[in-house]
Amino acid sequence: MNNQQSDSSHLSESSTLFSALGWIGVIALFLIIVLIAYYPNRPPAIGESQSAARLETLNKVETKQQNAITNYSWVDQSKNIVQIPVSQAAVLLVKELKDSQPEASKVNAYAPQVIGPSN
Repeated sequence: MNNQQSDSSHLSESSTLFSALGWIGVIALFLIIVLIAYYPNRPPAIGESQSAARLETLNKVETKQQNAITNYSWVDQSKNIVQIPVSQAAVLLVKELKDSQPEASKVNAYAPQVIGPSN
């Protein structure tokens, strides 16, 4: 009887080992199939092909903006409207505000009236 129990436990241990190895093999086989099927057909990263064009557009826009705030140019030559650099505009605005005198307000102020029951 002892011999049968030892054979039975030995068989149980070996079947558990084979079962575990079988599952590891199945998972490994699945991963290999996924790698073989996926990687050759993988799409390129999003925006990878457009990054150079976007960088070029960004540089153009930044250059145009920098020119707009640092150079003189005509906005409307027929109306004599000129664009001036921001730094020059700030100097002129400060000078204009220093030279101007504030006007008196044209709003008439009235004393507040209390509306309600009298005491």
